[in-house]
Amino acid sequence: MQRSVFFDAILAPLVGAADWLAQLGAAGTATANTFTKKQTFSKGFSLGALTVYTIATGVITITAPGRLAIDTEGGAATDDLDTINGGSDGDVIIAGSVSVGRTVTFKDGTGNMRLAGDFTATHFQDQIVLMYYGAISAWVELSRSDNA
Repeated sequence: MQRSVFFDAILAPLVGAADWLAQLGAAGTATANTFTKKQTFSKGFSLGALTVYTIATGVITITAPGRLAIDTEGGAATDDLDTINGGSDGDVIIAGSVSVGRTVTFKDGTGNMRLAGDFTATHFQDQIVLMYYGAISAWVELSRSDNA
């Protein structure tokens, strides 16, 4: 992205001209979504659309961080999620069951999740927030909400 009205009106006040320009590559495109200063979002922000992943032998492989709805293998009534493949250091996901009638149990320590004990999501309103820690190659629990 080249410097423009968009830059002057939107980006410069958010991150500062010097900080934004430091993020530009030689081709004039941003290399990362990095904020070096406190950000205020007066209109809120979004984690994007919900992405559905289906468990296969206790594992899902995510393609991007964000909101996840986890479905059981073969549409079973219950399933265990042991491992979440994918993710980079600092990625955050918010995950729960895809629907009522599909209970997903996030397993602590069985695969690559470090939780405050197993978490059972009995419907889509039960949610767990995880962050990926590259140094230990694990998804670590930040928060959970059992809204059953």
